[in-house]
Amino acid sequence: MSTQTLSNVDTEYYSLVYNEEMETTILSFKKNCGDERMLEAHRKLTDFVAHYRNHKHITDTSLFGPISIEAQKELAEEILPVMCALPSKRMIVGLVLGSDALATSVAKNVSSSARELHDTIFYNHIDEAKKAFATEIE
Repeated sequence: MSTQTLSNVDTEYYSLVYNEEMETTILSFKKNCGDERMLEAHRKLTDFVAHYRNHKHITDTSLFGPISIEAQKELAEEILPVMCALPSKRMIVGLVLGSDALATSVAKNVSSSARELHDTIFYNHIDEAKKAFATEIE
């Protein structure tokens, strides 16, 4: 069962919110989500960016899990270019990395392949990213 509004999406696998105070979208994976749910989450994220026109985003990949090369490619080549073209400013992405080496590798690979689309800042914990985006990131 999931609950959804434009300001909040909460499923078993991920949550997506828009923080008005920080003018930032935040996508947090709750557990290994697999290819389809990861792509679904990023498509919904694109809807949020289109609606709010925000240029700041945080993704918490610490519980991300393995994602296929094909899904990584779809994210980097099809979804992120659309999402990053929506705001009037260049996207700034805070990427929270966990202790899972495979999930970290996937997150870094996708971020690296999309580096011409957005600037990425890496964090060790979601609270660290939120604090930086609330006070320092423009």
